[in-house]
Amino acid sequence: MISVILTAVRSLRRAFMPRCDLVLENLALRPQLSVLSRQVARPSFHRADRLLWVALRAVWSRWIAALVIVQPQTVVRWHRAGFRLYWRWRSRHRDGRPPIDHKLIELIRQRWTANPTWGSPRIRDELAKLGLNVSASTIRRYRPKFERPSSQTWQTFLRNHAAQIIAVDFFTVPTATFRVLFVFVVLARCRRTIRRIAITEPAAEGWTVRANHAAWKRTPDGVTSVWQTGHMPVLTYEGSFGDAVIEVDFKFHAEPGKWAACRISATNPKLNPRAYAASVWARASLDNSGRPLGMVLEHDEWKPGVITTVDTRPAAFEPDKWYTLRMELIGDRVLATCNGVSVYGPHEKFGVQPKTSISLGVGTCPHELRNFRVYAAVPNPAWPAPAAAKPAPKR
Repeated sequence: MISVILTAVRSLRRAFMPRCDLVLENLALRPQLSVLSRQVARPSFHRADRLLWVALRAVWSRWIAALVIVQPQTVVRWHRAGFRLYWRWRSRHRDGRPPIDHKLIELIRQRWTANPTWGSPRIRDELAKLGLNVSASTIRRYRPKFERPSSQTWQTFLRNHAAQIIAVDFFTVPTATFRVLFVFVVLARCRRTIRRIAITEPAAEGWTVRANHAAWKRTPDGVTSVWQTGHMPVLTYEGSFGDAVIEVDFKFHAEPGKWAACRISATNPKLNPRAYAASVWARASLDNSGRPLGMVLEHDEWKPGVITTVDTRPAAFEPDKWYTLRMELIGDRVLATCNGVSVYGPHEKFGVQPKTSISLGVGTCPHELRNFRVYAAVPNPAWPAPAAAKPAPKR
């Protein structure tokens, strides 16, 4: 700033100098400015220098002719920057929110630390009881930053549990002779080793089975149902079956509030969707479906909720005792036998061919199943005369 003042004083002194001396001084200064502009590519200007050129631009119309080491666009930019600073100063806020006392900030942070489960409204109400009126947004602003431990990444989880992770896949493989093979693979992730692999012919072999409902546990002889809530336990065998004899041994353990029964159902979900073409029940206790006790032969339509009862016979079944439920399905006729009691009858839906699904259902109390068997069948001339089919009410 002092240099600018000295320059202004010298300029006033030169106003009283002879014109010849001014011309000679300019002649001596111009070459020196040319040498300086060649040696210094971008000379630095102080704030006072910029103010001087902004003032000259305002009062001197020929200021551009005197520029040597600075561009005219630079001077214009300085002028605009000064204009913005001036109006920013004029537009400053003189009134606003009063500052928060430092002791109040410490009190807010102390409340947050002592009560981490409190929210901003709770702390605001507590401070209001002390006569301190603070908004919830202000309290959130001064909330202390809690450093939470970062959770492990998915890659770290896989690395830590690689020894316990296995990959299971079940897929089909077409062969060169146009056959389809079913492949079951269990792969250990840690070493990429195959723990188990099984290959078989199509599901007509009857070895593919899935638990449709509830849980099942393996036993030395077969499986045991475990029911908690919801649908009754069901096991489904998938394959391709025509006329067949289906047998299964079952035993139940009585429990209060639960019912006991065993059911064999055969159907084709594609040809007879949402229905069991043929079902036979061996019922030891009642449930909410309205079916009678004993042996029941029926056709069950799920979607309309209509059960067509083909034949029923009373029968008694005791807990903790093994029984064999046998179902002979030939054409549109079914003969079912259990504990010396038989039910028999025809139905048009019984004849849907081929059967691709056999379901074994049990009641809600624990049941054990073993010795599931499927045989090819031929007509039996000793079958009894069929009973008249009678539809049951909707459930």
